[in-house]
Amino acid sequence: MKWTRIFATAGALVFALVMTTGCNSIQKGAAAGGALGAAVGGVVAHNYTSMAVGQGIAMGGAAGAATGGLAGDAYRQMTEDDVERELQNLRAELDSKNQELAELRDAGATADTLAEMDMLRGELDRTISDLENARTSLDQRTAEVEQMNNQIDQMAEARDQANSRATAMQTQLREVEDQLAMARNQVQTIQASLREKEQGLNQLRAQLKDLNVQLDETNRGLTMTIVNELLYKPGKAELSDEGIELMSQIAEIIQTNFPNRELLVEGHTDNEPIQYSSWKSNWELGAARALTVVHELVEGQGFDPSRLSATSYGEYRPIAPNATPDGRAQNRRSVIVILPEKMPLQRTTLASL
Repeated sequence: MKWTRIFATAGALVFALVMTTGCNSIQKGAAAGGALGAAVGGVVAHNYTSMAVGQGIAMGGAAGAATGGLAGDAYRQMTEDDVERELQNLRAELDSKNQELAELRDAGATADTLAEMDMLRGELDRTISDLENARTSLDQRTAEVEQMNNQIDQMAEARDQANSRATAMQTQLREVEDQLAMARNQVQTIQASLREKEQGLNQLRAQLKDLNVQLDETNRGLTMTIVNELLYKPGKAELSDEGIELMSQIAEIIQTNFPNRELLVEGHTDNEPIQYSSWKSNWELGAARALTVVHELVEGQGFDPSRLSATSYGEYRPIAPNATPDGRAQNRRSVIVILPEKMPLQRTTLASL
């Protein structure tokens, strides 16, 4: 029985030693089994049978190689849990073999056998240590991989959030670009309208210039300035024949270009005091001449009276110095103001008054 335990111990040690070499698991198992079988066959032949030691080695090696190959194939198919269980089994087996080795020493085994068993036990110790170190390293690598996976998941989440923000920004950018495109179209439309309006005003300005009427664009609206010498008899508020003809031409231009606009007629004078007429002041003279133009537009040219009004500034809004005859002639004028189109009042505006 003690030799059976010796061979079993030696077999486990040799198998564990050989399985740590660079061959595949079947080759390792065959080598380990062959080595152990040869050793066992030699010992049995030497001690118990009449066959030669070489024959025992050959027979034991062949049988051990076959058995070891099967064991190696089984080892190759182990899972991680199987390896852990195997490690536990190897530790238990090592403890058992240590005890058996002690019993062999007590039983008087040969020094060579004990030395070989000690060597194999040392190899098994180192193999177990290497496997444990490898398993510890594997656990560390597994933890690192898990940490890397967590980092990858966090990076993927951050990437998804960044993609979402980028998508939202792209959507906002497209909306802004659409708004800018609409604004550009509106600006282009307004610019085209302004160019058309400016062309119309230039044509109208040239047409009125031929009549010695000055057209200006002001914050009050368009103004047509007519010097009084073209309209009235000297020192009078009545229109001359030439003045009636001029008003007819001006009325046609207004009706053609501004048919529904309201008109304000202003009367202006120089600062010369009234001496030879019945006017109390230049205010009354300016007002009378403005009203003469209003009556001509309504009664002579068919304008809607609700569109017309008259006022007088007398001598108090000069456009030239009154120190010279030419300056005073410029200040004696009638001005037709074409008021801007009215915007309809909103109820909210009325409610806020």
